[in-house]
Amino acid sequence: MRITDILGAIEKIDRYIGDLDFDSFCEDDKTAGAVIRNIGVIGDAIRMVPADIMERYPDVAWSELWGMRNVVIHQYSSVDLEIVWGTIRIDLPLLKAQMQHILDTAE
Repeated sequence: MRITDILGAIEKIDRYIGDLDFDSFCEDDKTAGAVIRNIGVIGDAIRMVPADIMERYPDVAWSELWGMRNVVIHQYSSVDLEIVWGTIRIDLPLLKAQMQHILDTAE
């Protein structure tokens, strides 16, 4: 199920970030690149989530997350790391909880 792919990418991002602060994240090209890559993985996996799952869980920001994927993949060289950082710290914890809920309630 693509939900597990999303959770796996979030877990990787969590490991990559560890206890980095924003400035350290910006200075660490390898970590920033790995995080951006996994945001792309999340977007690709979201694109493959069946429509009935998306309809059953309308509180998930499916289209916004797909849009973020498009930004990091197609505009890689000009990605705003401040936006990426906000995604990591604000959006991904919520997404992780939502994906775990979907798994927990799956038939």
